[in-house]
Amino acid sequence: MVVPLDEARPAPAVAHSDLRRQHTTLEMIAMENTDPATGDPR
Repeated sequence: MVVPLDEARPAPAVAHSDLRRQHTTLEMIAMENTDPATGDPR
C-alpha cells in the first residue's frame, strides 16, 4: 500500500522542534563526555 507523502509526513513545526531538542541533548551529552582540554572523548 502506498501512503501519500503528505499523510506520512508529520507536521513540519513539530518534527523540527523535536529534532532540534534531540540534537541539543546529543550535543550536551557529547560535551559532557569530552575532555575540554584536549577535545578527546572520555
